[in-house]
Amino acid sequence: MGARIPVKNGAVLITGGGSGIGAACAAEFFRRGRPVVIVGRTGSRLKETARGLGDASRVLALAGDAGDETFARRAFAAARKRFGSVDILVNNAAVLVKKPFLETSAAEWDATMRTNLRGPFLFSRELLRAPGRAIVNIGSLGGVQGTEKFPGLAAYTVSKFGIAGLTAALAVEARPLGVAVFCVAPGAVDTAMLRKAAPGLKAGAAPADIAKVVAALAETHCSDFLSGAVIPLDTNR
Repeated sequence: MGARIPVKNGAVLITGGGSGIGAACAAEFFRRGRPVVIVGRTGSRLKETARGLGDASRVLALAGDAGDETFARRAFAAARKRFGSVDILVNNAAVLVKKPFLETSAAEWDATMRTNLRGPFLFSRELLRAPGRAIVNIGSLGGVQGTEKFPGLAAYTVSKFGIAGLTAALAVEARPLGVAVFCVAPGAVDTAMLRKAAPGLKAGAAPADIAKVVAALAETHCSDFLSGAVIPLDTNR
């Protein structure tokens, strides 16, 4: 059995933290007594989420592009200056373009990969520069081999397969640093992004349900052999 990874008490940084699963993760970690750093594109949405959490001394909201290298560095510098350390990173920020493959532009493809795959690369690298204890990547059941795929979601699906690959590759290099890496891969979750992309698809989970899984993985004493796992959540019910 692998070595135990100690639980720390530093901050949790969540990309895409202004709404959906990201906002729910912020609320769950905040409820557990953690300071939280929420990152997202829309400042007004981040401020609203931060106000809803309550104690402003334990919340930092930073608006910016998750796919921007300079912003990733500034976000971690600000988080560490405010809270001392970042122990947990939740790579949640994502965009979804619903278009047939032949109608998807190169710009739309690149924008999807920038947020959904480049962002997790940049933010994970910053976490490892001063290692915390866990990285949780939010994937998708659509990015798991053998699950049902839907038309019009090629760019999103490919990006989520990439997240699964990043999780496996990153775990190898993060393990010697004492950092566990996981990918939580839910199916349909009741978020604004899903309602817009697939209004007729019934979601079997709320964002808060996914947040509980994320927090449990990140904060439980995890044996090192579990690092690198992609954990599918069958919420398509």
